[in-house]
Amino acid sequence: YLNDPPVMQMAEAADLRVLQVLGAQGLTNRYYVVHPRRNDRFLRATPALQRLYPEMDFTEFAFVRHMIQGLVRRDVDRFQVVANELRRVWLWRMQEFLAQLGGPTVLLWFADRCPATPGARVRLTGHGPLMVDANMLEALRGQVVDIIQVVAPAQDIPAIGMVYAPLEAAAATELPGPDMHEHVAAALVPLLTTYA
Repeated sequence: YLNDPPVMQMAEAADLRVLQVLGAQGLTNRYYVVHPRRNDRFLRATPALQRLYPEMDFTEFAFVRHMIQGLVRRDVDRFQVVANELRRVWLWRMQEFLAQLGGPTVLLWFADRCPATPGARVRLTGHGPLMVDANMLEALRGQVVDIIQVVAPAQDIPAIGMVYAPLEAAAATELPGPDMHEHVAAALVPLLTTYA
């Protein structure tokens, strides 16, 4: 978003901004490069990642999450080096983003779990921001009016009201349904009415 002037202009003009917390995996960093617009796309490993994982063939990865799963499976302890870098970059970019936005902003944590405690192992299942922990959110508290947490447990079956093709049923169960979005709306209404 920092490099998307129209989005930044719309956000700057708002009375209140609600910024959903995104995971740290989608940021270019010292270890890998992501696509500038489709940041779920893995473009290449840097020499630093190739040195850290010399046995890995990075040409087999097209998506960041798939690459991260491969790194974790190979050696979870080595992956902590990458995770720490991602956390550092995420916090720096979020601080920069919030400073550019100015004005009142609410952070929204919307996941199937609460923010992890610092130092916890990376959890690659479920929905929610990867590699973002409670301390990272607290480090941003001085730049936001509030941090709202809505925890939506994973569903056994897709919620009523979701629209998906039959072949997308498995993926739909991984996503929060309309009922969980209603919880988000209810959590935000008091703040939205304050700034309306």
